[in-house]
Amino acid sequence: MASNILLLSIGTQGDFLPYLALGRALAQRGHTVTIGGPAGFRAQVEEEGLAFFTIATGLGDVLQGPVAAMIVRHRPLDLLRLPLAVLRLAKDVAADVVARIVPHLRRADVVVYHPMLPFVPDVAAAMGVFSVLAAPQPVVATSAFPLCALGTTQLGPLNRASYRLVDLERRLVARTVASAAGEAGVRVDPARRAPPNLVLHAYSPALVPTPADWPANVVVTGDWVPEAERPWRPSQPFEDFLSRSPAPIFVSLGSMLWNARRNRSIVLEALRHWGGRAVLGRGWGGIEAADLPAHIYPVGFVPHRQLLPRVEAVMHHGGAGTTAAGLRAARPTLVTPILMDQFFWARRVAELGAGPAPLPLGKADARTLAARFDALTGDAAYPAAAESLAAAMAAEDGLARAVALVEARRVPPRAA
Repeated sequence: MASNILLLSIGTQGDFLPYLALGRALAQRGHTVTIGGPAGFRAQVEEEGLAFFTIATGLGDVLQGPVAAMIVRHRPLDLLRLPLAVLRLAKDVAADVVARIVPHLRRADVVVYHPMLPFVPDVAAAMGVFSVLAAPQPVVATSAFPLCALGTTQLGPLNRASYRLVDLERRLVARTVASAAGEAGVRVDPARRAPPNLVLHAYSPALVPTPADWPANVVVTGDWVPEAERPWRPSQPFEDFLSRSPAPIFVSLGSMLWNARRNRSIVLEALRHWGGRAVLGRGWGGIEAADLPAHIYPVGFVPHRQLLPRVEAVMHHGGAGTTAAGLRAARPTLVTPILMDQFFWARRVAELGAGPAPLPLGKADARTLAARFDALTGDAAYPAAAESLAAAMAAEDGLARAVALVEARRVPPRAA
């Protein structure tokens, strides 16, 4: 039976693309799909023939704002000012998002939402809409590891307690949410928090096994890879570059905008010390493409699924989507994390043997990074581990499983 399905995401390109893949797959099954997100994603959504509306500002704006700058600088004064700045931003986003989504929730049977919108199930429950939390990283409380957004290592008995920070955010914006919903004619009790009906983790269990203490309605589906992508062909100069030996590595900082001049200098100097060839993915990272030597080829957004099999290895910031794409392509991976869950994925790559120890970009220098490039491309154990992970990921169909669970709209039985 066809349903009206609402998808909501305010993340980066890596956050948003899995939602777009899910939306396209659901539409192909005959469902009516509407996607809410930052205005910059409108063209991508409408090219797929799906309805779109704008919620909140683009994360590119947030990444360049004062809150992000405080997080990255990590100065004592910033740490004192940060909680109030984050709360103000969270309340502004919550009020804006609630006002925009209520008209669409009135027509929806199911809402699938990003973890950066933790208040959505409160509004959905008040309107009788089945809610699905969909996350590209683990977000449900467990004793196995701490909240990955903290970017910290194991906290032992405090692992589970760390997830209370998510509920704290909901508590802090609860009255804002209730007020915005009330203005739209929906009564939300600020003292009650509704859990999502279903939680889908859009990553491979080969990368992060499912914790034994998660309830049955929390599912790791495998990552959401579209069945097909639009044909892509590199320009002739880029094709010539890719075709030469030895194969280049792919270097990208994704959406990380901070310290772009310093990052560019370190990356280019490290590549010079290392002496190999590289494709430099510019993304939103602000790395200028001017005056690059011949052994470095700059590119904008390119489909990872089609590019990465043609490179020898990858270095990136550790976004969930980029991490999955590199390993799915069986490429050894070096992660240079900057903030939040990037440190979690960096540790997972190293623990799985698919790449060298992480190198936080803020602490990197050119010679240390060059040494990591040497290790990345010189240790045969890394590609072997990456090949093993790629084989496990290829056997999964996370998108099909996610579609089936959304269509079913019920808690799946616990596996034996």
